[in-house]
Amino acid sequence: MSQSNQANERPHDQNASHKGSDGMAFMPDYFLDWVVANTNDIMALLDASGEILYISPSVKEALGYDPDEMIGQSASLFISTTGFTELQHHMINTPELSHTSDCALLCSNKRYRRARVQIKLNYDKSRHDYAIMVLAKPISDEDKLLKVEQMVNTGQLAAGIVHEIRNPLTSIKGFLQLLQTNISSKEQYYRIMEEEIEKMENVTGELLSFSKPVSQQMNLETLSDMIEEVVLLLQTESSRNDVQLHVHVEEMIEVHVNRSQFKQVLLNLIKNAIEVMPGGGHVNILAYYGRDKVHVDVMDEGPGIPPEIKDRVLEPFFTTKPNGTGLGLMISEQILQKQGGYLKISQNSQQGSTFSIQLPIMKNNQGA
Repeated sequence: MSQSNQANERPHDQNASHKGSDGMAFMPDYFLDWVVANTNDIMALLDASGEILYISPSVKEALGYDPDEMIGQSASLFISTTGFTELQHHMINTPELSHTSDCALLCSNKRYRRARVQIKLNYDKSRHDYAIMVLAKPISDEDKLLKVEQMVNTGQLAAGIVHEIRNPLTSIKGFLQLLQTNISSKEQYYRIMEEEIEKMENVTGELLSFSKPVSQQMNLETLSDMIEEVVLLLQTESSRNDVQLHVHVEEMIEVHVNRSQFKQVLLNLIKNAIEVMPGGGHVNILAYYGRDKVHVDVMDEGPGIPPEIKDRVLEPFFTTKPNGTGLGLMISEQILQKQGGYLKISQNSQQGSTFSIQLPIMKNNQGA
């Protein structure tokens, strides 16, 4: 990019853009233009109230905004509430220090991108007021976040599946001891032992499928099969929490999805439903054709979502669970968006919440 074009993208007040620190005052404009044009980091200057005075052109590549769209806006509109609050807290308590925090930045497509944000309060002599210098370094993308959530879920599932495997092993050991006593009706015990071994194979096979690298390929998949496979994985956790899982699929429904990623979404939603009912209850999983969408509803009997946090449940790193990552719902929504669907969250009329997956109906595939 030429020097003249870059100069137009900086603040009209050259002192505000270049002379925030004494060292920068000695740098020629063409050098500063070159630095701004060749960095992937987002550089910004805010006034004391948080209004954006300047933001580098790199924001277009990182977040999808034109710089002019953001200038004059409050920085709080583009950073997650949790991250903004944390930075604001540090700024108020220790204004003389530079502060760094991992935050989620809002992109123009309404998705979030994680970044390491560094801020520093500085006195701007030209404006006779304080200004905030910001440097944001994108450090992750949604695929990496998906891998984090996948690893967390795999680890938690593995702990639960230890119990799922231990029970059949105990049964098989007992039957082997019985068979050594020369009892009659051995065929019946052989059959039961074979069923127990098959059960272990199914559970461990499903666990392995979640630990494999995720392909981006989408295929026509049978919805009932994917639901049943995820429910099998979660049987141990649901039993331990005295939660009963009920599956209702009205007919043969096929959807065009990435099988592994879609099962990740189902796992997140059903697992969340179980965890909001520590005292037990019922989770209903319904799959059916709507007017122009395929619906998969996960309905719980938990306390519901308080109105004051309803708008934040899809925000990255926001969680009300002690051991939660705050990534599951956000990632689920992003997976569905990639596959032409979306996630709708609603309060049940009597008790609990419904998380509804809505996907396009495949042509020539609607049985309703």
